[in-house]
Amino acid sequence: AAEFLIGVMARLVGVLRHQPRPQSPRAGRRSHHPCGDRLPAPGRADRELPRNGALLDEFARVSGRELAKLGVMKGATNYFPSSRLASVERRLKKKISYRYAGDNARNVCEGFAALGGFCGYSGAVGGDTAGAEFEANLEECGIANFLQEKRGSTGKIIALLTKDGERTFLADLGVSADCSEHEGV
Repeated sequence: AAEFLIGVMARLVGVLRHQPRPQSPRAGRRSHHPCGDRLPAPGRADRELPRNGALLDEFARVSGRELAKLGVMKGATNYFPSSRLASVERRLKKKISYRYAGDNARNVCEGFAALGGFCGYSGAVGGDTAGAEFEANLEECGIANFLQEKRGSTGKIIALLTKDGERTFLADLGVSADCSEHEGV
Protein backbone atom coordinates (compact mmCIF):
# COMPACT_ATOMS: atom_id res chain seq x y z
CA ALA A 1 0.00 0.00 0.00
CA ALA A 2 2.84 2.41 0.83
CA GLU A 3 4.51 1.77 -2.56
CA PHE A 4 1.21 2.46 -4.31
CA LEU A 5 0.71 5.76 -2.41
CA ILE A 6 4.27 6.91 -3.11
CA GLY A 7 3.78 6.20 -6.82
CA VAL A 8 0.47 8.09 -6.87
CA MET A 9 2.01 11.08 -5.06
CA ALA A 10 5.04 11.12 -7.38
CA ARG A 11 2.77 11.07 -10.44
CA LEU A 12 0.48 13.74 -8.95
CA VAL A 13 3.39 16.06 -8.22
CA GLY A 14 4.69 15.41 -11.75
CA VAL A 15 1.31 16.33 -13.24
CA LEU A 16 1.02 19.45 -11.11
CA ARG A 17 4.56 20.50 -11.98
CA HIS A 18 3.69 20.40 -15.70
CA GLN A 19 0.47 22.43 -15.44
CA PRO A 20 0.66 25.76 -17.30
CA ARG A 21 1.37 28.62 -14.94
CA PRO A 22 0.06 32.15 -15.38
CA GLN A 23 2.78 34.24 -16.98
CA SER A 24 3.80 37.50 -15.39
CA PRO A 25 5.37 40.28 -17.44
CA ARG A 26 8.73 39.30 -15.92
CA ALA A 27 8.36 35.56 -16.59
CA GLY A 28 11.24 35.46 -19.06
CA ARG A 29 13.63 36.91 -16.50
CA ARG A 30 12.91 34.52 -13.66
CA SER A 31 15.65 32.18 -12.60
CA HIS A 32 15.03 28.58 -11.68
CA HIS A 33 15.80 27.19 -8.26
CA PRO A 34 18.89 25.00 -8.70
CA CYS A 35 18.26 22.88 -5.61
CA GLY A 36 17.28 19.33 -6.42
CA ASP A 37 13.54 19.05 -6.37
CA ARG A 38 13.76 15.76 -8.27
CA LEU A 39 11.31 13.05 -7.39
CA PRO A 40 11.99 9.34 -7.64
CA ALA A 41 10.53 7.66 -10.70
CA PRO A 42 7.16 6.00 -10.06
CA GLY A 43 7.69 2.46 -8.80
CA ARG A 44 11.23 3.25 -7.60
CA ALA A 45 10.31 5.41 -4.63
CA ASP A 46 11.19 2.64 -2.22
CA ARG A 47 14.77 2.53 -3.53
CA GLU A 48 15.72 6.14 -4.09
CA LEU A 49 15.95 9.33 -2.11
CA PRO A 50 16.07 12.61 -3.99
CA ARG A 51 18.99 14.93 -3.25
CA ASN A 52 17.50 18.12 -1.94
CA GLY A 53 18.20 21.70 -1.02
CA ALA A 54 17.60 21.94 2.72
CA LEU A 55 16.56 25.56 3.08
CA LEU A 56 14.89 27.63 5.75
CA ASP A 57 12.14 29.82 4.28
CA GLU A 58 11.31 33.22 5.74
CA PHE A 59 8.44 35.45 4.63
CA ALA A 60 8.04 39.23 4.87
CA ARG A 61 5.72 41.88 3.43
CA VAL A 62 7.57 44.90 2.06
CA SER A 63 6.72 48.05 0.15
CA GLY A 64 7.90 48.65 -3.39
CA ARG A 65 10.22 51.35 -2.03
CA GLU A 66 11.83 48.90 0.44
CA LEU A 67 12.30 46.39 -2.35
CA ALA A 68 13.93 49.03 -4.56
CA LYS A 69 16.34 49.95 -1.73
CA LEU A 70 17.53 46.33 -1.68
CA GLY A 71 18.54 46.64 -5.33
CA VAL A 72 17.01 43.33 -6.38
CA MET A 73 15.05 42.24 -9.43
CA LYS A 74 11.35 42.20 -8.51
CA GLY A 75 9.56 38.92 -9.18
CA ALA A 76 12.77 36.92 -9.56
CA THR A 77 15.03 34.75 -7.44
CA ASN A 78 18.06 36.84 -6.49
CA TYR A 79 21.06 34.81 -5.28
CA PHE A 80 23.10 36.39 -2.51
CA PRO A 81 26.24 35.39 -0.64
CA SER A 82 25.42 34.40 2.95
CA SER A 83 26.89 37.61 4.42
CA ARG A 84 24.66 39.83 2.28
CA LEU A 85 21.55 37.75 2.96
CA ALA A 86 22.30 37.91 6.70
CA SER A 87 22.54 41.70 6.44
CA VAL A 88 19.15 41.89 4.67
CA GLU A 89 17.68 39.49 7.22
CA ARG A 90 18.81 41.80 10.06
CA ARG A 91 17.27 44.82 8.28
CA LEU A 92 13.96 43.00 7.80
CA LYS A 93 13.92 41.26 11.19
CA LYS A 94 10.72 42.96 12.42
CA LYS A 95 8.95 42.33 9.11
CA ILE A 96 9.65 38.59 8.93
CA SER A 97 6.30 37.09 9.84
CA TYR A 98 6.90 33.40 9.27
CA ARG A 99 9.86 31.02 9.27
CA TYR A 100 9.65 27.37 8.30
CA ALA A 101 11.73 24.55 6.85
CA GLY A 102 11.40 24.56 3.08
CA ASP A 103 12.23 22.68 -0.12
CA ASN A 104 9.70 21.07 -2.42
CA ALA A 105 10.77 17.50 -1.62
CA ARG A 106 10.55 18.20 2.14
CA ASN A 107 7.07 19.61 1.63
CA VAL A 108 5.97 16.43 -0.18
CA CYS A 109 7.50 14.35 2.63
CA GLU A 110 5.52 16.34 5.19
CA GLY A 111 2.27 15.69 3.36
CA PHE A 112 3.04 12.01 2.89
CA ALA A 113 4.03 11.58 6.55
CA ALA A 114 0.81 13.34 7.61
CA LEU A 115 -1.08 10.68 5.65
CA GLY A 116 0.72 7.98 7.64
CA GLY A 117 3.40 7.10 5.09
CA PHE A 118 7.08 6.55 5.81
CA CYS A 119 9.48 8.87 4.03
CA GLY A 120 13.01 10.17 4.41
CA TYR A 121 14.72 13.40 3.51
CA SER A 122 18.34 13.68 2.38
CA GLY A 123 20.10 17.03 2.16
CA ALA A 124 22.87 19.14 3.67
CA VAL A 125 22.63 21.66 6.51
CA GLY A 126 25.24 23.73 8.30
CA GLY A 127 26.06 23.38 11.97
CA ASP A 128 24.04 26.51 12.75
CA THR A 129 20.69 27.47 14.29
CA ALA A 130 18.91 27.24 10.92
CA GLY A 131 20.24 23.70 10.43
CA ALA A 132 19.03 22.72 13.90
CA GLU A 133 15.59 24.20 13.10
CA PHE A 134 15.43 22.24 9.83
CA GLU A 135 16.40 19.01 11.61
CA ALA A 136 13.84 19.62 14.39
CA ASN A 137 11.16 20.20 11.75
CA LEU A 138 11.86 16.82 10.13
CA GLU A 139 11.48 15.12 13.50
CA GLU A 140 8.31 17.07 14.32
CA CYS A 141 6.77 16.05 10.97
CA GLY A 142 7.74 12.38 11.31
CA ILE A 143 10.21 12.45 8.41
CA ALA A 144 13.27 10.18 8.62
CA ASN A 145 16.41 12.30 8.82
CA PHE A 146 19.25 11.59 6.37
CA LEU A 147 20.78 15.07 6.66
CA GLN A 148 24.49 15.67 6.21
CA GLU A 149 26.01 18.36 8.42
CA LYS A 150 28.56 20.42 6.50
CA ARG A 151 30.87 23.24 7.48
CA GLY A 152 29.13 26.49 6.60
CA SER A 153 25.64 27.91 6.81
CA THR A 154 22.28 26.32 6.09
CA GLY A 155 20.58 27.72 3.00
CA LYS A 156 17.86 30.33 3.39
CA ILE A 157 15.31 31.95 1.17
CA ILE A 158 13.59 35.18 2.12
CA ALA A 159 10.33 35.57 0.20
CA LEU A 160 9.33 39.22 -0.06
CA LEU A 161 5.70 39.95 -0.89
CA THR A 162 4.64 43.36 -2.20
CA LYS A 163 1.07 44.76 -2.25
CA ASP A 164 0.68 43.91 -5.94
CA GLY A 165 1.03 40.21 -5.00
CA GLU A 166 4.44 39.78 -6.64
CA ARG A 167 6.89 37.51 -4.81
CA THR A 168 10.59 38.27 -4.89
CA PHE A 169 13.05 35.74 -3.52
CA LEU A 170 16.41 36.42 -1.90
CA ALA A 171 18.33 33.17 -1.75
CA ASP A 172 21.54 31.80 -0.31
CA LEU A 173 21.83 28.07 -0.99
CA GLY A 174 24.38 27.67 1.78
CA VAL A 175 25.81 24.17 2.08
CA SER A 176 22.84 22.57 0.30
CA ALA A 177 24.81 22.76 -2.95
CA ASP A 178 27.56 20.63 -1.31
CA CYS A 179 25.26 17.68 -0.64
CA SER A 180 26.53 14.45 -2.12
CA GLU A 181 23.83 12.12 -3.40
CA HIS A 182 25.85 9.12 -2.17
CA GLU A 183 27.21 10.48 1.10
CA GLY A 184 25.29 9.64 4.24
CA VAL A 185 22.54 7.62 2.57
